Amino acid sequence: MARFLCPFLITDIKQIPDKLLSKYNLGLEAICFEGKLLNSLNFIAKQIEKINNTYSNKLVSFHFPTENANYLENSKIRNQLFKIIDLCQKNNISKIIIHSNYFERSTKFDFTKLPAIRKKFIDIFKKIDAEIIDDNFTLLIENMPIIGNNGDDFDSVFVFPNDFSAFKEFKNIKINWDFGHWAFTMKLIEEIKKLSPVTADLKAHFSDFKNVFSEIEHCHLSSFNGLTFPMTRGVCFEGVPPQLGNYSPTELEAAIRWVNTQKPYIQISLEITEQNYYNRKNLKRTLAWLRTKNLI
Repeated sequence: MARFLCPFLITDIKQIPDKLLSKYNLGLEAICFEGKLLNSLNFIAKQIEKINNTYSNKLVSFHFPTENANYLENSKIRNQLFKIIDLCQKNNISKIIIHSNYFERSTKFDFTKLPAIRKKFIDIFKKIDAEIIDDNFTLLIENMPIIGNNGDDFDSVFVFPNDFSAFKEFKNIKINWDFGHWAFTMKLIEEIKKLSPVTADLKAHFSDFKNVFSEIEHCHLSSFNGLTFPMTRGVCFEGVPPQLGNYSPTELEAAIRWVNTQKPYIQISLEITEQNYYNRKNLKRTLAWLRTKNLI
């Protein structure tokens, strides 16, 4: 059965809920949110050492920054990514999750440029893949929602399963499939189809993630509340417990059940938002729901 992970900020170890880790045998996923923190590699290394000393063999994945971390165009950030890869390998952290970090404002976004941009990423990933010699280490690229939470930007390089078609050629670069992002994309497409008969032939289904499942080596689980469109005031709130979100809990449950049968060794990080990360009420709700469904 899949092992579920508890994410926490690498800068704040107090976010780790000891009782929940013990009760549900959770692993840990460290989140480095801000790219500027990469300038403090010694601090990150000390934090990892503290975590490993306190929670032996629990820390299994590291989430690379999304803010101010454009590794495609910034060689300094790219070099820092290699340093983080080396640091994780030395500390028995077998996975790093990254986004494409290619943000564009909705007023400038041009979807016709995406294939060329995607090729640039694939070229970078080929170079990174060649540098990784540890077969037990994986760099995971995450699928993003079709539009940003406020409807005013896009990070749309890797959204649909077909966007990952080149990943079959990689050895140590795979996919982190975020079910919350995918559920939002599916819900938005459902709503777009209602707006005009012109869009009725849009073909995208929640189960399409199975088309690239051989390359999926890690997952994130959550749901969302609210939809957003460009130039509207709609807001999407991420990190909602699966049973409380706007997407079908039954479909999310079925997806995790299927993942469990196909890759029972897989790890699933519970990216659940809290008002207070020292009292993780929503994570408790999510874990309780998973247990009632016999998924944990």
